[in-house]
Amino acid sequence: MTKNASSMRAELGLEDQVGAARAEGVWQAAPGAPKRVAFKKVWSGHEFSDAEVARLLAGETISFEARPKENKPFPATGALGVGYFRGRTFVGFQPAVPDKPTKWSGRTFTPAEVAALLAGQALEIDDFVSARTRKTFGCKVTWDAKARKIIPDFGSDDEPPRSWCQVTFTDAQRKDLAAGKTIQGTGFVSAKGKTFDARISWKRQGGKKKIVPSFG
Repeated sequence: MTKNASSMRAELGLEDQVGAARAEGVWQAAPGAPKRVAFKKVWSGHEFSDAEVARLLAGETISFEARPKENKPFPATGALGVGYFRGRTFVGFQPAVPDKPTKWSGRTFTPAEVAALLAGQALEIDDFVSARTRKTFGCKVTWDAKARKIIPDFGSDDEPPRSWCQVTFTDAQRKDLAAGKTIQGTGFVSAKGKTFDARISWKRQGGKKKIVPSFG
C-alpha cells in the first residue's frame, strides 16, 4: 500500500511527506506520575539534542537559541509540558511565560517602565524594532497581567499614531493632525527603503482613520 501511495504521488508530481522528528521517553515530571510520552523534537527551528531531550524528560528547564525561518533568532527558555491546540491536549516543549514585562520588540524596558506597566499604566515609546523588517517604530503599550504579555496600541479613531514610515511625530504634530490639519513631514522611509517628504493628514479612508500622504 505504501509503495502504491508513493507511485501515485509521483505520477501526480507530489513530494513524499516526511513526518516531523519525534523524541520518546519517560517524562518524570508528568502530571500525576511519570509516564511514557512522545513529542516533537524540533521547536521553532531548533532540534533538541539527545542531552536536551534527556533533560526535558527529567523535568528540567532548558535554554537555547530558536531559529524560526522568517524571523530573527531569539533566546528561548522552557520545559516539557502539556499544551492545548484546537481543543486537544499534547505533550511538547512549552516556553516559559514571563511574570513581568522585561522586553518587547527589540527593546528592554527600564526598571521605572517595568514598574509603570505593572501598575497598569500605558507607555508611549518610540524606539521599538520590528523583528521582520528591522525598522524602528513607536506605539503605546500596556501589560496584560492575566495573559502576561505586552499589548500594543498603534492608534485608533481617537488619536493619531505616534509614528509613520519610521518618523516619530512630535506632540505638536499629533495635536495638529488630531485637529484635522495637514502638516509637512520630512524623512519618511518607504517599505522599499526610499526616503521621501510629503504633506500628511489624518483622516478617514476605507472606513478607518489613517495617515494619508499628499505629494502635490
